[in-house]
Amino acid sequence: MIIVFPKQIVRYLFTIAVVLDGLSFLVQLPRYALGYALPQKIVDFFNIGGEYNPQAWYSSLLLVLCSLLLLLIAAEERRLFSNTTGYWYGLSFVFFYLASDEMLLLHERASELLSPHIHAVGIFRYAWVVIAIPICLILGVVFLKFLLNLPQRIRTLFFVSAGLYLGGALILEMIEGAVASLYGEGSIFDFLLVAIEEFLEKLGTILFIYALLTHIRLSIKSIQIEIR
Repeated sequence: MIIVFPKQIVRYLFTIAVVLDGLSFLVQLPRYALGYALPQKIVDFFNIGGEYNPQAWYSSLLLVLCSLLLLLIAAEERRLFSNTTGYWYGLSFVFFYLASDEMLLLHERASELLSPHIHAVGIFRYAWVVIAIPICLILGVVFLKFLLNLPQRIRTLFFVSAGLYLGGALILEMIEGAVASLYGEGSIFDFLLVAIEEFLEKLGTILFIYALLTHIRLSIKSIQIEIR
């Protein structure tokens, strides 16, 4: 038997996020404060908005953990013949896609394809948001009834975590586009906005993990896994 303590797990996950983001600030500080940049390999390795580095791996790992927890809940709901099983499986798929996107940069590829066909400046400089906004609205409509029927505490945690994640991933991304159009990418303003965006995404994901673990503790109590 494995006993899980949601608050303790979240505390560890949050600490790792703070350490990673703190390291990113430290390696960028000489550039913006002193006008002296550290070797590019070091900057790229700790870059909070970087690719294929510990920051991206950790963000992807958090999203995979969400997907797995949702999958476990879905399997248990299916065993109990619950009519919410499909919603849990659906959310698991959504988070698996988000984890894949974090590692494979699918949204950036979408921007490259869309940019030549739209006026990609200002808040739509990163053109993938043009697709993301309607997708988020559609998912919101599809899952709204399911979310409203969750226990109040879990429902509140779900909405707050979604607000944090989308506030970082979507709203701040649009603000970054506007700022980058004015000051160019790589400015101090761009760096700070990216740092806030990534931290909000991690914070929202960690809070969602806490919500899922709390849901398991309060509503399901335990999950049995049989290997036959």
